[in-house]
Amino acid sequence: MLKKFLVTVFVAVVVSMFIAAVTEATPYKFKERDIEEAEKLCEGAPCPPELVSTKDDEGNINLALLEDAEPNADSFLSGYAIHQIEHLNDGFYNNCRSWISGTTAETWAEIDLGDVYEGIKKVAIGSDHCGNYTDRAATKFDILVATEYNADSSAGTWNKVYSYDDASNPISTTTPSEFNPVEARYVRILVFTSNQAEVRIDEMEIYGSVLTAVYPQGKLTTTWGQIKQY
Repeated sequence: MLKKFLVTVFVAVVVSMFIAAVTEATPYKFKERDIEEAEKLCEGAPCPPELVSTKDDEGNINLALLEDAEPNADSFLSGYAIHQIEHLNDGFYNNCRSWISGTTAETWAEIDLGDVYEGIKKVAIGSDHCGNYTDRAATKFDILVATEYNADSSAGTWNKVYSYDDASNPISTTTPSEFNPVEARYVRILVFTSNQAEVRIDEMEIYGSVLTAVYPQGKLTTTWGQIKQY
């Protein structure tokens, strides 16, 4: 009995040391953000740019802000420097750092996380975080995830994890959508309708739980899986 107890304690200590070592060797690498540069672009705007947090209140990591995460969309509203695709995950809230689609028809915006991550369970979007603008807010959309890419939203590689359809409650300020944890590399917002004109998203936030978000599946899943077997 004592021998079994000592073995259990030894394994627990070894696992703890391993986790600490890997965590130290694998720090979160978030995008660099220049608030002064962002404020220049937003000069004269009703709401200045606001920094998006790298974690939520529960400690979940905002994977969309990792340095390898890349934004994409099927279109954007041309002629406006403040409404670019790159603003989908630039780490700044509000209209002056937003993406607006180039069409009033069905449209999509997405983030490529750069690797497959486990434990993704929440996506937050909004039209204008500070609430100054209430137009261009999504009223019907799906959240799709995939581990393999296909530009076609109806392709079998995409898995729908969340749906929203409420014309009476447009997604104006930042609103989280939660779902059962999934693994994904690509996270897409497929927008069907908005309350007015082309849809606007000032930031896409993608959250995963602390342990699973730290270690991309393609890099450390095997090692972590071995540890969990004890």
